[in-house]
Amino acid sequence: MEKKLTKTLTLKNVCSIPVKWKLSGVDGLPEEFAVSKTNGTIKPCKDETVEITFTAKKEQKFNPKITLEVEDVEGYNIKQDPKPIELRAEAFKISLDIKFSHE
Repeated sequence: MEKKLTKTLTLKNVCSIPVKWKLSGVDGLPEEFAVSKTNGTIKPCKDETVEITFTAKKEQKFNPKITLEVEDVEGYNIKQDPKPIELRAEAFKISLDIKFSHE
């Protein structure tokens, strides 16, 4: 049975102009990861939420990285430094060995 875990990444625009954002590297994520949105525009003083879901399919540790890129929408080529985001997840199997005593 596959187990899922979803975490929310909140992006907040704290400046007075709208900004464009995108997550790069999402295409290279293992199939166990799903990202709800990969780009968009955030108005001044507003938030954008992105859900990242991990589905445990087989026993394995994961440590992939994606990158957040943000720039102005006016075309002035104003960009923030790319922000790496490290995703960590582990899928493991739990098995029980049950023995009943006959007393």
